[in-house]
Amino acid sequence: MLGIFLAAAISCTAAASVSVSRDAPEWSAKYSVDGVLDIPFAEISEPFEAFLDAAAGKSRVDFYGGMDKTYQRADLGFGFKVVPFSDERAENQVGCFVVNGTEENPIEPQSVLPDLKGFQLKG
Repeated sequence: MLGIFLAAAISCTAAASVSVSRDAPEWSAKYSVDGVLDIPFAEISEPFEAFLDAAAGKSRVDFYGGMDKTYQRADLGFGFKVVPFSDERAENQVGCFVVNGTEENPIEPQSVLPDLKGFQLKG
């Protein structure tokens, strides 16, 4: 298990190759990982599954067993989210919400593993 504590705690298992040394590990540019995002102060425990292919400019993060999905497509210049919703006109529908990247804010593939540059192995 990999445990990280930032503003939230993430625990996950990764199917990624990691070089083992006294230096910080370098994550593979292509991996899948699953885990649970815990935000204790908000009483949220969110299972997730993430996929990254950095060389292709693609990533996907699924929440709640795939009920919510986010896609980042740097290769196409946009990201989108597929989520269930209900409103005054429709009940239990699936919607797709698109965000276009800009020159100032391009869409990038999203890694869920931390950048460990600058960290030191303590044991």
